[in-house]
Amino acid sequence: MRFAIETHALTKQYGSKNPAVSSLEIQVEDGEIFGLLGPNGAGKTTTVKMLTTLLRPSSGSATVHGLDVVEDAARVRKVINYIPQLLTADDTITGYENLLFFAKLYGLARTSREKMIGEALDLVGLSERANDIVSSYSGGMKRRLELATVLVNRPKVLFLDEPTLGLDPRSRIMIWDFLLKMQDDYATTILVTTNYMDEADRLCDNVAIMDLGKIMVRGRPSDLKSSVGGDVVSLVTNASDAVIEELIKQHDYIKAVEYADGSAKFVLEGRSGKEAAPSILSDMKDRGCEVASISIQRASLDDVFTTYTGKSLEEEVPMGGPIKVVNRARLLKGMRV
Repeated sequence: MRFAIETHALTKQYGSKNPAVSSLEIQVEDGEIFGLLGPNGAGKTTTVKMLTTLLRPSSGSATVHGLDVVEDAARVRKVINYIPQLLTADDTITGYENLLFFAKLYGLARTSREKMIGEALDLVGLSERANDIVSSYSGGMKRRLELATVLVNRPKVLFLDEPTLGLDPRSRIMIWDFLLKMQDDYATTILVTTNYMDEADRLCDNVAIMDLGKIMVRGRPSDLKSSVGGDVVSLVTNASDAVIEELIKQHDYIKAVEYADGSAKFVLEGRSGKEAAPSILSDMKDRGCEVASISIQRASLDDVFTTYTGKSLEEEVPMGGPIKVVNRARLLKGMRV
């Protein structure tokens, strides 16, 4: 089977320091959204730069759309698109002119590029701001403008490095919807790096948790969450220790329990909290126990990260500001396409 992205022992070493990326092994199937999760410094950006031919690996190999990223670098660039972590839109020209620059750069025919640009701006919700100077855009609008460039060349494989870092919730949701549409409408394979666990949970078919240049664990989000424990049903109750012990014996899906000062936490296995809670409540009522409150907590990808790395993934701030790009207007004038 040929994967859309595949690496074998992919490594990037800088001098005598520990490798930024060490013996990376990933396989991404055609048409899936694959997430690389981890904090700043985990090696995610270095990995993406190697896969997009911007960095040469120290050792190992990688292919994108069946093409070697070293031996076939020029051909790789023709079938991919890459949106880096830092904003790169040219603030001195309009949104339309930014897209026109890329349309000409990719060699789109004059007869089709106006239609393509219009469709792209419409899809990211910027049609009404197309002729406004980009310096007047918000951060979320600039990121959506960059995503619109993806529609200009319709890449086979799309790489995005922290696409929603620092954006407001509305902009994040719009970008998620855009990526899902790219997957559904164009069968685009997408590799996205993120340190937002909710983003990976909503978007990704498969994820790999990365730390200190290494893959710690990979799999479907649901499988990874199941691997660190089932749902937890928490109760505030006057039940005695004896009643709690009886419930554990009666229900084999209760894997463990924590009980102290009137608070009980039932850790489940093989049954969801939604399914188990009514039965637990009914049994307590039959034994004359009162329940003041109940809540159900599901395992999260944060729990997975903590389990496999031994630390918590805290939300981080962007590393640096936008890349200042101010020469597209001059380049546009020189383009004869």
